[in-house]
Amino acid sequence: MRSPFGKTSLFAAVIVAAVSLPSVHLHAASTQQPQISTTTKQNSARDMLRQREHLDPQWPEVQAHMPNPSTASADQMETAADVLRARRFYEDAIDYYRYAIKAGGEAWAIYNKIGITDIEVARYGDATLCFKRATALNKKSSESWNNLGVVAYLQHHYSAAIMGYKRDILLNPNVATFHSNLGTAYFEDKQFARANKEYTASLQIDPDIFEHHDVTGITAHLMQPDDHARFCFAMARIYALAHDEQNMLHYLAKAREAGYSIKQEMAGDRAFAPYRSDPRVIAVIKNQMPLSVEN
Repeated sequence: MRSPFGKTSLFAAVIVAAVSLPSVHLHAASTQQPQISTTTKQNSARDMLRQREHLDPQWPEVQAHMPNPSTASADQMETAADVLRARRFYEDAIDYYRYAIKAGGEAWAIYNKIGITDIEVARYGDATLCFKRATALNKKSSESWNNLGVVAYLQHHYSAAIMGYKRDILLNPNVATFHSNLGTAYFEDKQFARANKEYTASLQIDPDIFEHHDVTGITAHLMQPDDHARFCFAMARIYALAHDEQNMLHYLAKAREAGYSIKQEMAGDRAFAPYRSDPRVIAVIKNQMPLSVEN
């Protein structure tokens, strides 16, 4: 069987976590039970998640192709971790990312990958620590500041998220993901005009920014805010201003499908003035056009 890493090797290493248990003070008349440390609980939760992940039928094949951490290079182990993360074996992915760091891999970048993996399983505290380590190792890493913004956003700390995104844009203003993430944070914070400005900037850099998602990179990307219907209408407005009729119709249809009152919202909006009497727009309003809109 051909290995995705170039050669077949045995999965021969096991991480053994050293857990420091809290000291227990016994009192003569006390029946209080010893407290289980937070670290122990976290490790138990990780073990349970790993066991669930290993129930996946593809695990034996993937496991057979894992490089040996004792002999593999940092690049090989980081690549293995990327494959594990893409296949959703998150705990093993984190193991291999840590092996890669120990072997001399680019630590700040790998900590970003570990943090994004933690986000995938909703361990936001762990993700935050990883991104902070990344920024400490590379203060000019715009990706790390973006990722701190993402994890703040996911915890509904929108002001902190906005601050993180602004910092990454100062460091690197030409990344579409940074602008779209900032737009999403503004959107959830009800700053709709600023959100539209950032979405417009992101589309100017990458017209397909909302259509693709990298599952192995070091930059976390928020695809869209929770208010899906309003988001779709906002995107339709941006495309209308850009005279991109196909995408405008596509997002209008998605907004209508999600229950948004597009006719009422379009009525006083100058962005839609050239299109209000367009038969295609009228068809969308009447819910007669499919979501896949053709010219």
